[in-house]
Amino acid sequence: MLKPKEKRTPTFAESVLAIGVLVVLIAIGYIIFEWPVAMVMIAASVIAALLAYRCGYTWKELDAAISAKFTSIISIIIILFFLGAVVASFVFCGTIPYIVTLAIKIMSPSFIYVSTFLACGLMSCVTGGSWSTAATMGMAMFGVATAMNANLTITAAAAISGSSLGTKCARYRRPRTWRLCAPAPAFMSISAP
Repeated sequence: MLKPKEKRTPTFAESVLAIGVLVVLIAIGYIIFEWPVAMVMIAASVIAALLAYRCGYTWKELDAAISAKFTSIISIIIILFFLGAVVASFVFCGTIPYIVTLAIKIMSPSFIYVSTFLACGLMSCVTGGSWSTAATMGMAMFGVATAMNANLTITAAAAISGSSLGTKCARYRRPRTWRLCAPAPAFMSISAP
């Protein structure tokens, strides 16, 4: 029977090797050979698992760590899933094409960047969501910029900046469950007489 290895933290060289292998696999596999990204990531995961085994970790410990990390990000995955559904429904029902058509009629090409920033900022301030704003209003303004032959990089920067700034100004920025989890002094600032 194999004697279990003593656990240790990876050395600096092993850490650089893991990241370097990932970069090389992406460069060679995805860019040169045009392999699917999932295949490249699985190959990088196998190499990372071998490095973890070398550091003394068993497969059972790796599986437990992977499961713990996955359960901690499941809410983010669900949010992204529903965000994709909302954006797809906006595109399918014609909301985003209508916004693009209306914006082309109203906006001046010389103010497209400022208009993008303000529209995304206002929408994220009202809704409280920067991701949903960047995916809906940002995508609509990207279509407007394309129609007006504007610089798409500056338009994308204006959309992301407006979405982020508007979220900071939003009154309902966080879900209620997060506010309930706040420490006691945060929501006991108003005291009874």
